[in-house]
Amino acid sequence: MDDPRERPAGDAEPDPGVASVARIYDAYLDGTDHFPVDEEAAARVIARTPWAKPVARFNRAFMVRAVENAARAGIRQIVDIGCGMPNDPSAFSAAWGVDPGILVVGVDNDPMVVARGRSSALTRGRGALLRGDALDPWAILEDLEPLVDWSRPVALVVTAVLQFVPDDKDPWGLLRVLRGPMAPGSRLVLSHSSTEGTAPEVVAGVEDAYQGATAQIKYRSDERILAFFEGMTLLDPGLVAVQDWRPGTDRWAGEIPDAPGSVVRVAGAVGVLPA
Repeated sequence: MDDPRERPAGDAEPDPGVASVARIYDAYLDGTDHFPVDEEAAARVIARTPWAKPVARFNRAFMVRAVENAARAGIRQIVDIGCGMPNDPSAFSAAWGVDPGILVVGVDNDPMVVARGRSSALTRGRGALLRGDALDPWAILEDLEPLVDWSRPVALVVTAVLQFVPDDKDPWGLLRVLRGPMAPGSRLVLSHSSTEGTAPEVVAGVEDAYQGATAQIKYRSDERILAFFEGMTLLDPGLVAVQDWRPGTDRWAGEIPDAPGSVVRVAGAVGVLPA
């Protein structure tokens, strides 16, 4: 696709009057790095489905398991796009728990995330946290160039991010740009809110609750989510609900809510780039 290069100017200050996707997610995880407006937006979603907070934890736990799996397979470079607040567990803690020498780079467009990460998460291992936007993958690749050795495998983490990119921005094309320099053996760890297994009224309610936030959420079918893995081989068990991808002992994620009519299904998978 074309390169409509528009770099964001400087490090903007967080706007406490506008709900941020990263800070809403922090509220789901019972973090402390969010404003009242973010708590209110999270509460609107929770009012529509009690699955909102548990599924955020299921999604984070999926990412942790997938990063640990990549690290144990020998991948020594992790790039987490839309990393959110780097509270444990995170891609940083997951990778460094296997090997503190692994390079972990987080990228997020929320200045509060970048400030928080630079002050805390990067003190324990080899890492960086950059300000960047998935809508401008060319800028992200430029900023990653001094850090990442693209001749070696990379685990690219894009969890619960592309659901905030509308169709007219071509999220599939944007991801192809990010995947462009990846070497054979690299992995894509991706999750996305799915229309399959989520009731239509829940989809409509959650999408409505994100109106007015820094980005609006867009649910997609499993078929459209699988298109993000074009040219890749999926690790078992393929594309599944995030809590069903190689489930582990991450009890902190909580129990599945006893509210089947309000299920929110986030689908996740890990793809490997073949030789």
